[in-house]
Amino acid sequence: MTQGARCLEIPQRLQVSEQDLDRIAHWMQRTQMAYDLTALCRRLLAQRLRHGCELGDASRCEVPVADAVREWDPVAAWQAGDRVLLPIPRYTDRFRVFAPVGGEILKRQGRTLVVRIDGQPGTRIYGIAAKGRNYEALERWRQSFEGTAAAVADCQDPELCIDHVLWLHGRAFLSHLLAALRQDRRFVELDGDWFLRRLAIRPSTAQVLGLAREMLWVADRPLTDLELGHWMPSSEARGAAKRFGIALALTERPDLFTCIASGPHCRWVLSGPPPGPYRARYAAYDPETYVPLCEPGESLSPAVVARLWALGLLADVVQR
Repeated sequence: MTQGARCLEIPQRLQVSEQDLDRIAHWMQRTQMAYDLTALCRRLLAQRLRHGCELGDASRCEVPVADAVREWDPVAAWQAGDRVLLPIPRYTDRFRVFAPVGGEILKRQGRTLVVRIDGQPGTRIYGIAAKGRNYEALERWRQSFEGTAAAVADCQDPELCIDHVLWLHGRAFLSHLLAALRQDRRFVELDGDWFLRRLAIRPSTAQVLGLAREMLWVADRPLTDLELGHWMPSSEARGAAKRFGIALALTERPDLFTCIASGPHCRWVLSGPPPGPYRARYAAYDPETYVPLCEPGESLSPAVVARLWALGLLADVVQR
């Protein structure tokens, strides 16, 4: 942590212990599934409500204020990357309740926020209210959620009991859980989900290079790791193991791939020409110097390949 950085004061009973992280690792090992932050938080809280709190060793994990999860407030200052605790409607057999759910601000445009919410497909749009004005409706909205938390205080339903704890302490617990996961090298995050690094099955070097060559001719837009997985069949990897494995392999090759975080899913583009031999299908010249670059049928030198790539002509000129 940088010198002078402030940290949240987290009550010890709400801190994440080594036992908690071991338990999360066991869940992932057993189910072979990835979990978002809210799902992990609710599982840990359910465990504590049933069996009590294991304080364990939580002193190693500090929570920088800049990385803390904050409760949703329409007049607060929000930026891309901020973590937020949101009221999301959930329907039971008898009535509708608002459950506290974690999310992430993906983009801010003026007074509009694009938000990814745990357990929800796609994104949602939230509006920001202007500062310095007294909104009676906004104050009534805040009071309504204070009433929501009080309404489930004495409920015997396990899910509503967890809601109550999250209403009271969710910001602190989610903040500490997020910091603990980020500081534990066993876990890796992708698009809001967490998974065990050792369970991710990376594709081979040959498969990664083949994928890059395929993207050169086929991809006309940035692609998600799920879309890339259709081009990389594997008998070993399935589900989260395959998805996280592809993402890790592409992250380790910044010379070939660049991640563009422009939506709920990380999207990938080529950052350079894939290695390998190239043969020209068409003639091409440099539009700046008018010097011929290649003739049909010629094998291309690395310098010519690099120039065609820089001009955005490589996929159009070379043979597939």
